[in-house]
Amino acid sequence: MKKAILASFFIPAFILFILNITFFRVQGLESTGLYFWYYFPLMLSFLFFPISARLFKFAPDYGYGINRFLSIFFVVFVNWFLTFLGIFGNTQPGLFLSLLIVVFFTHTPLNGGNDLIQIMKAKYKEVIATELIFLTAFLVFLFVFSLHPDLYWGEKPMDFNLLNFGFREISLPWQDPWYSGESLKYYYFGYYFFSSLIKLTGVGPEIGYSLSLVTAAALFSTALFSFFYFLLKRFTISIIGALTLTFASNLQAFILLFAKITSIDARYFWNITRIFKKNYFAEFPSWSFLFADLHPHVMTYMTCIVFLYMVFYFFKNIKRLDIFFYFTMASVWGSLIAFNSWDFIIYSVVFGVMLVAKIFLIRDMESVKNYFIKPLLISLTGLLLFSPFLYSIRGGRSLSVTFNQKLFHDFTEIYLHHGHWWLIVLLMWVPLLVNRRKTLVKKVLINSEGLHLLFGTIIIFLFSYFFVLFDYLNTTFKFFNQLYVLWGILAFLSLRNFRFYLYHKKTMIICAMTIFLLNAVWIGGVIQAVAVTEYRPLRSLKSTLYGTEYLSKTKPEHYKIIRWLNQNVIGTPSIVETYSKSFNNSGSLISTHTGLPSFLGWDNHVKTRGIKLSNILERKRLIDFIYNSKDPIKVHEFLIKEGINFVIVTPVEQARYNNRSLKKFERYQDLFTKLYFGNKSAIYGVGNFKNFLR
Repeated sequence: MKKAILASFFIPAFILFILNITFFRVQGLESTGLYFWYYFPLMLSFLFFPISARLFKFAPDYGYGINRFLSIFFVVFVNWFLTFLGIFGNTQPGLFLSLLIVVFFTHTPLNGGNDLIQIMKAKYKEVIATELIFLTAFLVFLFVFSLHPDLYWGEKPMDFNLLNFGFREISLPWQDPWYSGESLKYYYFGYYFFSSLIKLTGVGPEIGYSLSLVTAAALFSTALFSFFYFLLKRFTISIIGALTLTFASNLQAFILLFAKITSIDARYFWNITRIFKKNYFAEFPSWSFLFADLHPHVMTYMTCIVFLYMVFYFFKNIKRLDIFFYFTMASVWGSLIAFNSWDFIIYSVVFGVMLVAKIFLIRDMESVKNYFIKPLLISLTGLLLFSPFLYSIRGGRSLSVTFNQKLFHDFTEIYLHHGHWWLIVLLMWVPLLVNRRKTLVKKVLINSEGLHLLFGTIIIFLFSYFFVLFDYLNTTFKFFNQLYVLWGILAFLSLRNFRFYLYHKKTMIICAMTIFLLNAVWIGGVIQAVAVTEYRPLRSLKSTLYGTEYLSKTKPEHYKIIRWLNQNVIGTPSIVETYSKSFNNSGSLISTHTGLPSFLGWDNHVKTRGIKLSNILERKRLIDFIYNSKDPIKVHEFLIKEGINFVIVTPVEQARYNNRSLKKFERYQDLFTKLYFGNKSAIYGVGNFKNFLR
């Protein structure tokens, strides 16, 4: 046992070392941070394991598969909550104090008297399996990312902007880094989560972006293993299920191999998810992790599985749970609001449907009270714990629900996205129900939480099909992402019946079809990983984890300014640069790559966060005034009034605005202090800018 655990502990360092010198190319102190990033959460999860063993003592692995997420989550949550109260700050010392608070609870009676060495001995096989699953997901996605690291397409600029801002900001509530001076009306907890991990481990946001992405994938994978192992009690199928849902694609990826798109390139990769009418689309975990947008729906995959695990644990052990479990469940449930409010809605509905089904089937009034009162207390506690977040986003985009009267997705479109999962469910259950109807209906189906999950999944699907939440594009995208996961879970829960068919000649065709479907999505998963690395029009010469290296070749002036600001400016002073349309890869580059709040960034993204269009248009007019005006005094007075500390002039501003007007910044040094001057770019300080210089 000791040798196996030690091997699983040291093997990652060796592999990381080889991959770093050949592909990742992380240099200097950041290379140390690369190892620390991997091992710090590992050591934290070991320290938290006694608490996990108490919370999930009826689980076959003591919940070790979700233990690493929970250990990081509680450190970040404690820091977030105390920062909102003004007791701590989101600084490295504040985070380490939060860490000490969490570690303290692992050495008190709250851990249930569990000894770390004893529980490691008891569950060493599960621990090793979990670590190998984590390592596999972590390294595979990190390797693929290193082959296409450029942070410029999709919504990576927005994600990188928020991650950079989180790295700089030490207080709450956050302001909008693309609409400086206004509070952020967006579910930001995932960025807070990973920017805190960046601060704790000492890596920079540039390397931290890729590490955050692959850590989210690895935590998703290990949570799935623990979830399947708890429900199925089968070691091998749990590993296969976790890895399949993490790496597999959809049937569209497999079918495209035989379609007109023959080359495995960016077009192939993009079309995997563009299967609905009017170019509506939906992703799924492996595609999202490969595409590498560090978006809320990507960071929340892991949280959703942890919450779903706790839902099933709650149903199976409701009479044996204590207050610490309920507090943990409430914390995770409440965090979904701040991680990704869409997933909060989805999994609240799933939990609610499962509760209603359970209450409907139970005639014991005492049990009915348990299933009503305890979930109510969990819900109220979760909302209370994350009430600071709800308070901070008030006034954002208002909720709207309408009936879908125009567009319905075709059956074929839905099937290509996640239909292979519900086909497996049908293959595994329908023949069994026909042959063993009497014994299964009462024993398995009626009392099965899996069936209740099926009801919840169907209701989520019907809602997304007939109703529109905000708009149809977002409804399709957000709901179908989770439908892929939910149907995948149901498919692997149904595979417990696979052995029944395997030994019957008449049903071998069912086994063959199931194996074919699994192989098809695995093949699609491998091919899409190859395809995504082919899209690098701004490619650097070598593979790397440095996502901004492409700027040194394509936009050297921006690259120099970004480096200067990151090296010399601290805190979150406001800057002004020219505005841009959403998804403009040349727009808002300085704010994106530094995290410094910009007077206005991507316009439509700011609008979707709840800022009125009239206010956005007014800021565009004011930015034009700043750069085009020939009156330096009025411009200076306006910048002071708005709290803007740095004016950025790059080739983008020079191409857009009157060069004679831009010369005012150079000419009136008593108003605009020149801090940096390049070949075609400059940075000017205004007001109390010196307070933000190192």
